[in-house]
Amino acid sequence: MSGAMAKNRADSLLSMPLAMGLLLWPCVGWGQSSQDNDNQPPAVTDLLGGFTAERIQAIRIREARSLQPRASDWLDPDAGEEISKLLFRLRKLSTTTLRRYQAASETITPASVFAFDGEVSLIAGYKIRPELAEYLERDGVSIIRLQTHAKSIDIATSDAPSTLQIGDRISGLALMISPDETPFGVSSSIRWIPQNAPSPDWAALGRHGVDITAIGVMTKRNQQGLTADDTPVFFPTLRAASDLIKSADPDDQALRSEPQRPNAQELLSKPTDFAGRWISLDVQTVRITRVTITSVERQSDVGQDHYFQLDAIGDLGPVQLKLERSAGAPVVLENRYPISVVCKSLPPFLLPESSTAPALVLNTSVPVTVEGFFLRLWSYDSDLMQRNGGGKQIAPLLVAGRILDRRLREADPIGVHWIGTLAAIGVVGGMMAVFLFHIRTSRTDRVARKRRHDSVPPENIAAD
Repeated sequence: MSGAMAKNRADSLLSMPLAMGLLLWPCVGWGQSSQDNDNQPPAVTDLLGGFTAERIQAIRIREARSLQPRASDWLDPDAGEEISKLLFRLRKLSTTTLRRYQAASETITPASVFAFDGEVSLIAGYKIRPELAEYLERDGVSIIRLQTHAKSIDIATSDAPSTLQIGDRISGLALMISPDETPFGVSSSIRWIPQNAPSPDWAALGRHGVDITAIGVMTKRNQQGLTADDTPVFFPTLRAASDLIKSADPDDQALRSEPQRPNAQELLSKPTDFAGRWISLDVQTVRITRVTITSVERQSDVGQDHYFQLDAIGDLGPVQLKLERSAGAPVVLENRYPISVVCKSLPPFLLPESSTAPALVLNTSVPVTVEGFFLRLWSYDSDLMQRNGGGKQIAPLLVAGRILDRRLREADPIGVHWIGTLAAIGVVGGMMAVFLFHIRTSRTDRVARKRRHDSVPPENIAAD
């Protein structure tokens, strides 16, 4: 395939990557409420799109007294739908916004924002009817009973991690619905502290400030576009991946020294198996984009005001892979597949020779090995998919901590440099051996001639 053809094909795969999705939103404060400013309304209910204090107080929560209650013990159908809609509204607000409205413990009333922290003692699920689930972008609500130092409290959330277990701890901010004997609140953002981390990779993310609750929730959004729901993982992981490379922690060193190397078929067909895992992929860069982060909150997450996106292509091998989707025809990938990589900084070999910082967009084709945390598969519009009947392209999203130049390895695949060096040493050694052999032979010849001369009889000498 010619260079021009390869470039055109890469562009068709990557025509609408993170630059229009993941990159655009941070530039306008991705994941933050448009109300997130100093001129805040007098009450959080003013941000909830029709959920007034009166409407919240009207939600009837039943006291679930059974030892093994079901969600229906708390919620009748009307209350269940109201809770689901309220959670949808709450997800539009950032944690920073909610914290501004947090009430003192002695003033908690219905529609107040309060903090919670406790150990999970019970989990129940509430199913949302399909037509409402599509609109609310969730198919159910979890009701979690927590044991705190003072009392029990029930929290309804649509973002409980799939691996949440009895005995784990969760904390966060919630909106009070009913402050009765067992208070009942709703929360769109919980922080999960498991008794046992699902993997060393997740434990490393937790050590470096990433809310691993969001990783568990994120796995439910494979093959979907990026939204504000990805914010709690995306930005902190940029910093975590970079910090892990520099960390002296023995667990971090062990993790980065042995990254998993999934093949393309595994990664694309079983993405949930690798969510939050430290992996290594060989890719070919196509385009690099420098992204400015305008949100102060997100700048704090990353530790700087920008990051980089690498649009890249991976080798699928001589196979054709079909990725089934919940709606529409399967996505067909053949020979190559697109990969989206983001990172906090670039290695020097990817920077232009005349500059220490890349332009906003830089087209460059370099074979590299990327090591970092895999997040999930995400979807976006592309020319290739439009030409083949519509739908969205699907690509892995990787947050890189280290990018290595494969050209150094591939330019000398069998150690030719060392073979040449050893050969040169051998030639020089041979020359020295010949030289020493010549000196020794010459010395031996002189000794032999002298012995022959000394052994000639005197009379023969006279005859001469």
